[in-house]
Amino acid sequence: MSNSDPVEIFAVRVEGQEWREVISLNDAGPEDSVFAVDRSRGQVVFGDGVHGRRPSGGAAVTVTYRDAGAAEDAQVSITARWPPKESAYLVAVSPSRVRVTVGGGGIDSFSGVKRVRYFSGQLLTADDFRQEQQYLIRRHRLHNLALHGSGVVTGMSVSVSGSTSSPSIVVEPGLALDQHGREIELGAPVTVQLGNPGASYYVVIEYAERETDPVPVPPEGTLMASRIDEGATVRLSHEAPVGDGIALARLESDSTVWKIDSEFKPYKCR
Repeated sequence: MSNSDPVEIFAVRVEGQEWREVISLNDAGPEDSVFAVDRSRGQVVFGDGVHGRRPSGGAAVTVTYRDAGAAEDAQVSITARWPPKESAYLVAVSPSRVRVTVGGGGIDSFSGVKRVRYFSGQLLTADDFRQEQQYLIRRHRLHNLALHGSGVVTGMSVSVSGSTSSPSIVVEPGLALDQHGREIELGAPVTVQLGNPGASYYVVIEYAERETDPVPVPPEGTLMASRIDEGATVRLSHEAPVGDGIALARLESDSTVWKIDSEFKPYKCR
């Protein structure tokens, strides 16, 4: 079988040195820095020291490939240390980025979520600080969701208030987490007016944010928001929320009064 260039290229570096992909290792010499790819199994294979050079023990091996299952056909890199006891090194790659395995050693799998690495003399822009903030926010929300789930953390009890002719509901201060791990905080009671009895509602709370504190931006002096204010939206819904909202209570009524359905229990964080 010829060692002509394959149709698809996997980029492979051993200790920073780029190795060349070939169709087969059978024709490779012991010092040829080459590798082969078994695409039916998703395996990158190095030589055994006879047919193809074998990386030295402990060498860092990085495989970069195009992830056809990701948005915009993104590139994925995985890095592992060469296991010195194995004659052939197999790196199994998967479009899902989940089932990444290695024969004869451990392997690192990288998510592509990056944080800014600062160093002296580095030129930073607004995008750099935005990426740093997004990284920290994402990690914090991932922590919330993975360890605590979604639902009410504390407070946010609901009661019916007002007169029969002008009823309302009051949501007390509290904290909740939505399905994205975002914190929904009420610092003060919120009152929502009710209509005439005769229907049923869910009391729903959702995460909300708004841009505030505009400042002029040179040279034109266009105003740009300099802050983001986080808060909550409380609303009434005839249907149970299926998206980001959290149902705090269910309201029922007869022809005269509103009341809280005592059988309904809001989701609680664990």
